[in-house]
Amino acid sequence: MRKTENKEVNNIMLEFFIKYRAQNIPVTGPMLQAKAAETASSLQIEKFSASSGWLEVFRRRNNINFRALCGESANVNKAAADDRKQHLAAVVEGYAIEDQFNADETAMFYRQLPRKSMVFKGESCKGGNFAKARLSIMCCSATGEKLKPLIIGNAARTRVFKQNNVTPDNLPMTWKHNKKAWMTTAVFED
Repeated sequence: MRKTENKEVNNIMLEFFIKYRAQNIPVTGPMLQAKAAETASSLQIEKFSASSGWLEVFRRRNNINFRALCGESANVNKAAADDRKQHLAAVVEGYAIEDQFNADETAMFYRQLPRKSMVFKGESCKGGNFAKARLSIMCCSATGEKLKPLIIGNAARTRVFKQNNVTPDNLPMTWKHNKKAWMTTAVFED
């Protein structure tokens, strides 16, 4: 293996990488580059550049890959999905097309760590606990009709609303809230 000019920075960065991955904390390329630049600065190394080239050589030298972290995996029960499709056809039977709505819910986990990380080749690729703070966002439409988006948070009036004197009634969306920011029967019926 070729020798490197910045052996001390590389050794410290390898220790940093090992420490954080041992705690199941995702480590990304920009994170390594920022930490390497900070380390070189603290060691008063002026010629060091935490460039993409440095990162690529560091990864290859230490046998590190960038992969998705595996968490909970969900398997779809195809038979149950097919059964539900047939049941749905019976439910909407008798309704006019303009009275049939399609609703999808998605969640925005705004405090979540990356789901990909650099890992050593052959290392099991698992993450730690992911932050669950979320907003649920739901939009509905039927035959092209657009309704105001529904956003569900976990506070009646968030800090941002309070700091900017915003009332949820004046927003271009419908704001609802509950403890877990989930769609509930009461919210859906309302």
